[in-house]
Amino acid sequence: KFYVENKISDDSLAILSDGIKNLTSLRHLGLEFYECNLMTDQGLSYIKDIIKGLSALDSLKLDFSSCNKITNDGLIYFKAATKNLSFLKSLSLNLSYNDNISKEGINHLKEALQGLLSLETLILDFTYCINFEDEAFHHLTEGIKTMISIRTLDLCFYNCSKLSDEGLRHFQEATKDLTGLKSLSLNFTNCKKLTDAAFVSLKHAIQHIPSLIGLA
Repeated sequence: KFYVENKISDDSLAILSDGIKNLTSLRHLGLEFYECNLMTDQGLSYIKDIIKGLSALDSLKLDFSSCNKITNDGLIYFKAATKNLSFLKSLSLNLSYNDNISKEGINHLKEALQGLLSLETLILDFTYCINFEDEAFHHLTEGIKTMISIRTLDLCFYNCSKLSDEGLRHFQEATKDLTGLKSLSLNFTNCKKLTDAAFVSLKHAIQHIPSLIGLA
């Protein structure tokens, strides 16, 4: 874990890549870079180099909270990194407090999710991603609806202030094929454009998931 006021840069990740990428039997990997303000999209290219050869990986956690130099282009590297992770069961990705993340980046994330057919647990945090809006949400749901093995889904959109009822309408379509989903957690706190219509969409979405045993 690397926290605030550190000097972790892209060069540090290049060094880390050399140390990890040959651990081909690795099953669990967690990298947390909270508020690493020197890290850029180039750093994600080194993380791609770490991950792409770890085909036995079962669990992946990446935390880029408040890494404000990461942009939509960085998620192209994330998409490339996940191509060979056919056995991945759990993914946690934190992109919170980043003004740069918008529909273009979420489209890359969508394409990554569509390739993770064994995924059972997905945790995504977009807290204070103030440019995450309806089209971004639509891209995300397009990725989620292909994840037929998913059992646990945890999505946080706290203070995604551009998200509106129109975005939530897509979620009810995304849940139709998630017949094995057991646990669903959604956080739309302080999404000020949402009205009662959003709750109608959520109601229809939940009705599609009779397998649910946990809802928050």
